Amino acid sequence: MPEYSQSYQSCGLLYPGYLNSEHPTRLQGVVNSNVCYSTNLINEKVSCQEARVKNCGGYYLYQLYKSHSKSYGFCVAQDQCTDATRLDDRWRLITNPYVSGQSKAADNSLKKGWYRLAEGHGTMPDYEPDTKYGGQSYPSYVLGELPTPDEGEVKRTARFASIASNTREIRIKNCGEHYIYWLQLLHPYPMFTA
Repeated sequence: MPEYSQSYQSCGLLYPGYLNSEHPTRLQGVVNSNVCYSTNLINEKVSCQEARVKNCGGYYLYQLYKSHSKSYGFCVAQDQCTDATRLDDRWRLITNPYVSGQSKAADNSLKKGWYRLAEGHGTMPDYEPDTKYGGQSYPSYVLGELPTPDEGEVKRTARFASIASNTREIRIKNCGEHYIYWLQLLHPYPMFTA
């Protein structure tokens, strides 16, 4: 089961469920957790149910309870490395200047999910870029290093140039030859940069 909020109306459900914690290690045995449902509410934590999870080595065992209605359900984690949506917009390149009055590139319809930055180096900058680059006024950058293959998936924070208070929690996964990013809606500004 994914450990992060899914897009509202995804994986065949109106309100898809996700585990609201990290999966336990094998030594932890059975742990209490919550399954939350991705809704169109700002605070999804109000729509959660108790669950129990056990790490059985090569798989996890879940004790789940009946969902609120047939519109709520549980999602299965996918192979994010092969199923990530490609973002191959050239305007995302950090070398691309933003020109006032140009048609705005926007991530305000971006659904929560895994994305592969397919232009440039295929990674989000790890330094604060100058404003008005990356096709936008406030280009994004990530705090922290990219994960190694052994680390796999890590949590990081994305910031936006000159707006230190505007941050988003993201996830980055090392897929061997490329990286993918778990991103979510940004409304109305800024956008994610490569």
